[in-house]
Amino acid sequence: MWYYLARNKSFLAHLVFEIFDTRKEHALAINSIIEMSHFVHGSNSLDSRVKKIISSMAKDKQGLVPVTEFVNTTSKNPAVLFPVFDLQVK
Repeated sequence: MWYYLARNKSFLAHLVFEIFDTRKEHALAINSIIEMSHFVHGSNSLDSRVKKIISSMAKDKQGLVPVTEFVNTTSKNPAVLFPVFDLQVK
């Protein structure tokens, strides 16, 4: 637990991304990111702000979001992974 709590937002975003990147492609489809966000929020619905952030992520030629884009976006817009980041401050 200490290992998890001692990390910064970039590290945590990367960690969550790796959990969902089961094919180890270092990129995820938007649907996978939405699924991830549902999982971390513990809900089947997301607020409009989270949906907007996810849809704004830059995609590569295959329509996938690279890990670097995901980490940068979620570090600047923590709402996507808020429950993960919020656990650190409790």
